[in-house]
Amino acid sequence: MLVLVPSPRDVVNLETNQPTNHIHESPQVLGIIPLGTSLDYESERTRALGCWQAPDLLGKSIDEEFSSTTATPDFVPSKAYSNFLIDIGFGTDVAQDIRDYWVSEIEANYRGDDGRKRIRMAAINLRDRDGLHSRACDVVCPVLWLHVGFSFASTGRKCGVRCEDG
Repeated sequence: MLVLVPSPRDVVNLETNQPTNHIHESPQVLGIIPLGTSLDYESERTRALGCWQAPDLLGKSIDEEFSSTTATPDFVPSKAYSNFLIDIGFGTDVAQDIRDYWVSEIEANYRGDDGRKRIRMAAINLRDRDGLHSRACDVVCPVLWLHVGFSFASTGRKCGVRCEDG
């Protein structure tokens, strides 16, 4: 997810009302661009609507490739899993140079025992993703919703629902 913030010269610390060069000191957010997300959680209902089959697609990797009771200092994610991530993120027809770049980045980022643990947690988060419907009313900045795809079937009906005060 991309979070849009003002340029550092425009940021004011709202507690002191003084300009600051540190964006993290300001709660100002200009907008959010969610990438590859859905308002729904991974459920039988969303799968019945045509959303992806997260348990089937991720279960084996989590259970067999990413789980270990012993240290795995030589761990490198499989090319099959890297390509799976690229396929769901960019599509299966992505240019080979882009695919090669991201396979290399995924392998470098998730190398070794710490990398294996991180990729396992990331895969579990993809598989078991919780829903955002109950939190959507708390978003007070603009949201540019670019990624609709399969998500539209499950969330499109609820996008126009108004939040109740309370």
